[in-house]
Amino acid sequence: MTAEPPAVERGRLGVVGDIACQVLRTSEPWDAGIDAIVVSVGSALGDLGESLARRFPDTAWESIPYHRITPERPSGSSADC
Repeated sequence: MTAEPPAVERGRLGVVGDIACQVLRTSEPWDAGIDAIVVSVGSALGDLGESLARRFPDTAWESIPYHRITPERPSGSSADC
């Protein structure tokens, strides 16, 4: 028996230049055909970040300086998807 794909809800926020901005609600965003996933952090990963860490265990999650990430100083990294 094949598992059902996760439900996906999309909402369009608008367009910036030639880039369409959308919100996506799904339990498996890495399989949704999107370009990026924005993960909010505090002193550690939240639920989405923990799910990403389980899905992409080869990413160096422990090396991310969570305490230095602020709205004024965001951080970026890449997971091999």
